[in-house]
Amino acid sequence: METFAVVTACDDKFAQHTSVMLRSLLENNPKTTSRIFVLVPSDFPTNIQSMITNSMPSGTYSLTFIQVCYQNLSALQIWGSASHTNYYRLMIADLLPEISRALYLDSDIVVMGDISGMLHLDLSQYPLAAALDTLDTSRDFKRKINLGQSVPYFNSGVMLLNLDRWRSENIGRRALDFAAANPQYIVHWDQCALNHIIRGNFLVLPKEWNFQRADVDFDFTRSKSIERAKRAKVLHFTTSEKPWFFMNNHPLKREYWKYLQRTEWKHYVEPDRTLKRMVLKALRSHLPSFSLSVERISVPHEIDEILELLPPQVTLNVPDHILSLWFPPGPANGVMEGRALARALSYAQSCACKFAYHGSIGEGVFYKPIPSED
Repeated sequence: METFAVVTACDDKFAQHTSVMLRSLLENNPKTTSRIFVLVPSDFPTNIQSMITNSMPSGTYSLTFIQVCYQNLSALQIWGSASHTNYYRLMIADLLPEISRALYLDSDIVVMGDISGMLHLDLSQYPLAAALDTLDTSRDFKRKINLGQSVPYFNSGVMLLNLDRWRSENIGRRALDFAAANPQYIVHWDQCALNHIIRGNFLVLPKEWNFQRADVDFDFTRSKSIERAKRAKVLHFTTSEKPWFFMNNHPLKREYWKYLQRTEWKHYVEPDRTLKRMVLKALRSHLPSFSLSVERISVPHEIDEILELLPPQVTLNVPDHILSLWFPPGPANGVMEGRALARALSYAQSCACKFAYHGSIGEGVFYKPIPSED
């Protein structure tokens, strides 16, 4: 039985989701012997490490935790739910010097089938294989990292790596150096840096190996959408719309919860499960017209709370590249328009706010009107 290296990275906040990903990988690939490496911070709690280990099924695999010192990563751009662990994948070639080929998987993934077909792809001419990023729609986005519009841009959440090529071309170090020197151009952390260095020289994976948010039709009553989703081997919960939130409506979130129930986190309760949101979700489910009137795509649940408490004369200013994640599709010709703006406006109204977009500065503004004195 062939042995294959699988690498992932997490801190204690994403340990639960890493356990779900690894559990789904092992259960659906019993004929593949995996050497699993989990890259963690140097202060990763030992009890969390034990919880991950105890969440795994029985089988022929090894599980190794590698502590990474991230003091040298302090200059790298992070925001939102990201942490410096996002950049650990750029260090794999150095951290695993004896490994020549590895599969990297993000934590927000559920493996839904046999992935042996991907593991044996010919990478002799490429440093990596990856799927195209489905939210890559902004010309300005590529311009920032000095990529021509015809150059393909990949998603770094699922990568088959030719580590010998990484070492000979010093890919990881060059990507880290670019990210550190150009924080103003980094939107998707390691992914932007890698795409800048790779410049389109990668083997394109079919969607089934990295089935992302934009590949999923949220009107899941459509038979074509169901068939397409069932064929996916790797389900990737890209954007901020994660299945571990109560208000998330991803039609395949049950796949995450299925494997979660087999881990040490089986008693997990969503942080956004409140009475108010339970009522709101019930209304959206049973009243289609209500659901359409408050359509939203990928807004973090924390923004609901911020807008709810937002006083008059105070604004929440959101730049283009964040709006494009919350309300895809992204900017066309560098400007938000059409469906994306309509969704942003609808979302603002659902939070008793107003929304204005200023194309000249590439920024959207959420605000509450000043109450009338009449």
